[in-house]
Amino acid sequence: MEAVVKYARVYAYVNEDFRKTPLTSATTADEVCVRLAKEFGIGPRARQLFSLRLRGGKNVWFSPGSRLCEARPDSDYEFRLRFKVPDLERLKRTDIKAYDYYFHQVRSDLVNNKIPDISYERYKSEVVGLGVADMYRVMLEKGLNRQAVENNYKKYMPKEVIKHHLFFLKKPIHETLSKIKKDCRHDAWYVKSVYLKQFEDMAANYPCEEFKALMDEAGSVKTIWLRVIPFHDIFPGVSYRYDEKKEVGSGFLM
Repeated sequence: MEAVVKYARVYAYVNEDFRKTPLTSATTADEVCVRLAKEFGIGPRARQLFSLRLRGGKNVWFSPGSRLCEARPDSDYEFRLRFKVPDLERLKRTDIKAYDYYFHQVRSDLVNNKIPDISYERYKSEVVGLGVADMYRVMLEKGLNRQAVENNYKKYMPKEVIKHHLFFLKKPIHETLSKIKKDCRHDAWYVKSVYLKQFEDMAANYPCEEFKALMDEAGSVKTIWLRVIPFHDIFPGVSYRYDEKKEVGSGFLM
């Protein structure tokens, strides 16, 4: 066996913490993904949906064969579901642990303002509603009382919403959570399903990846942005836009 060269820090969304993972000089990104998938109970059928991403880097992913000690030896990583399936209920039936991990990844991205397609001004009431649903989910899963969860309401709300609407949140959160607790008789899995369904109504193209590239157009090199969204309703696959334009989908590549 090869000696451990160092320990990598890999962020996991389920527990919202870093896992210390031993690396040898030959350890690949795929080996780390398999190791973490096993730790979280994710089976072989769903394991290939996951990849390692550079922590703090925008869409810097590691190919399965990348040797991490050579690629980014002093970096932190994120274990993420990268390849979304078109039917989340099918994923739930196939591998409920992978489905659960995806839920925690979504809620983390939402809370930390990492979803460009969601305007927090436009969807203020919706994202507050998702935050309240998440609070109720925690009450069900961890057996906490309403007051204990309410006291930590900032943990469940997007930072952008807290920034602009902090003083208007406590009352609607209290009223809505009290009503849900009184009227709802569903379990935590139902709450997660409703959460993800409403989330998809707001961000149907999540997760998407965007990369800066150069394109030769009639001898003139122009900067473009490539967007990879396999299930986009208009431009499925790889689409692009020119650097100076803000709108997405100004062209597409087959």
